[in-house]
Amino acid sequence: MEDRLNELPRGWVWVKIGEILEVVRGASPRPKGDPRYFGGNIPWIMISDVSREKGKYISKTKDTVTEAGKTRSRYLKAGTLILSNSGTVCVPKILAVNGCIHDGFVAFPDLDENINILFCYYYFDHIRPRIIQENKQGVTQVNLNTDIVRNIDFPVPPLPEQHRIVAKVEELFTRLDAGVEALRKIKVQLRRYRQAVLKHAFEGKLTNDNIMERRFPHGWKLFPVGEVVKTIDGDRGPNYPKKHEFAERGHCLFLSTKNVRDGKFVFDENIFISKEKDEILRSGRLSVNDVVITTRGTLGNVALFDERVPFKNIRINSGMLILRVLNPMLNNYYLMKFVSSPLFIKQLKEKQSGTAQPQIPANVLREIALPIPPTIEEQENIVAEIESRLSIADNMEKVTEQSLKQSERLRQSILKRAFEGRLVPQDPTDEPAEKLLERIKEERAKLEAGGNREKTSKRKKSSRWS
Repeated sequence: MEDRLNELPRGWVWVKIGEILEVVRGASPRPKGDPRYFGGNIPWIMISDVSREKGKYISKTKDTVTEAGKTRSRYLKAGTLILSNSGTVCVPKILAVNGCIHDGFVAFPDLDENINILFCYYYFDHIRPRIIQENKQGVTQVNLNTDIVRNIDFPVPPLPEQHRIVAKVEELFTRLDAGVEALRKIKVQLRRYRQAVLKHAFEGKLTNDNIMERRFPHGWKLFPVGEVVKTIDGDRGPNYPKKHEFAERGHCLFLSTKNVRDGKFVFDENIFISKEKDEILRSGRLSVNDVVITTRGTLGNVALFDERVPFKNIRINSGMLILRVLNPMLNNYYLMKFVSSPLFIKQLKEKQSGTAQPQIPANVLREIALPIPPTIEEQENIVAEIESRLSIADNMEKVTEQSLKQSERLRQSILKRAFEGRLVPQDPTDEPAEKLLERIKEERAKLEAGGNREKTSKRKKSSRWS
């Protein structure tokens, strides 16, 4: 491993995990869901529980096992360090409850006072990206096993230094976490600010003064969307393209919901249809100034087809609608902003169909009330004011995102320094790690000898009754 090339401070030593720790794998009762094994009172830890609970500890599990299930799994006491070995790989957790681990984990049941458990926890957290990279078994799949884990190189400092390192990491991470939490609150506040800007825009509060006592400013009118906008479906008939008819390049871009996000078109993943297929489709062709809205799956993403779009021949799929302005007194950019506003979303939820699949039927959309100022100029001013204010919010969010990424880099830098022996000063009076290792190996040898004697005794007792 790469870390073996790193020179450790005096008093530290490199070892393999298996030289100092027992590594055991979890087990899963089969078949899954069998009432003989599942549904009891014993927590059963699965990979999904790792991502569900943030932080170092696992205290809650979705599933449980019975006493019979316990005998077919790996039962561990609270305080045991475990490590995921499949799916979400190399994530360390410490059990806050007694429970069983399934076969997606390995555990270190004999971690004792000679090795600080949090020192181990943070080391696995630190090396996780490298472990994933080194153990890929294909394009993306990563799996570990007990042999791989036993052969992971592990830097061992003197025990007092382990404690000092953990204390310093915890101190720095506490400060870092407080900063990250503040940044996340800023992101939430920015989302609320955007919604407030859009809400006020369509109540006439961005460009008009002294209107708080009225619902809308003088001259504004409410129109059902269907009176001023034509809604156009994608072709859903027998000529709708099949998967084998799509291509990476072609005559006509076949727009999917992936291409419409955050008020704009995104062309990272594109599919095309041939000229022949394009010519037999009956509807769904975009014209300049059309607004597109996603109507299935992720609802309400919008974009406007203008001169900035690099493709000129575009059809939509069946998961979206085209909104084409009919009334010359309605600005299409104003329409697009309205479809992103809380006023639109509120009305949509009130009229939403109760189907399991979220969707926006065209007939429902046409009934939604659209507030329209009396002049195109006022609509353009509202759009300009929205974009000006949201641009400020976008810039603030970029800075916030950069700070969040920087905090993650700082976290990794702290761990790197910790396991290179550069985070806290060394104490020459500390007992060297070599002595610590000798003591660990002696204790393990005694335990193994005791275990062998116990097994022999059990065999002798069993033979008496055979």
